[in-house]
Amino acid sequence: MKNIFRYLKNTRLLLLVIPFISSAQLVIPHGYTMLTKSPANGKPMEQRFLDFDGDGEEDTALIVENNLEFSAYKFMLYVSSLNKTYEVDLICLQETSIYPVPIKLRKNVM
Repeated sequence: MKNIFRYLKNTRLLLLVIPFISSAQLVIPHGYTMLTKSPANGKPMEQRFLDFDGDGEEDTALIVENNLEFSAYKFMLYVSSLNKTYEVDLICLQETSIYPVPIKLRKNVM
């Protein structure tokens, strides 16, 4: 019984620490939050981890939304070899709104 409690304590600690380790390099700008549900189709939006730069370390890609502006999104990519985050504003040249879909990965291509 004592081993079970120790296991649960360690598991809980690990579950609390993993999100901070995996996304510690990528800082979401003030006024933005991670998009969790696609406004286009309602599917879950998640961070994607891939070796984008081929250095053997995971890089992070995600889409964030502005809390104050309607239909204002950014695509963010953290590149581990450069220790740098790139932000791309998703804009529309027509007078319509933007509706991002989940990021898909296939053979290290987004």
